[in-house]
Amino acid sequence: MNITSRRINHSVLESLQSMPGYLGIASDLVHIDEKNKKVMDHLLGNTIIADQLTNATQISKNLKQRYRVVTLEG
Repeated sequence: MNITSRRINHSVLESLQSMPGYLGIASDLVHIDEKNKKVMDHLLGNTIIADQLTNATQISKNLKQRYRVVTLEG
């Protein structure tokens, strides 16, 4: 089975750095052994983590709802 990584592109990542409430990309915040990294990147590589719902909503709007944005509380 061939699993490909799904990651947010570099220009979007740069813009995320300046957005209030941005904490990171889910696949970068979860620790897993290297042999399963591609699976994790495929499942979580385009999921953005925000600190609270209001910031998550604004991040999603800024990115035109192209990515999944979740909070620490779910």
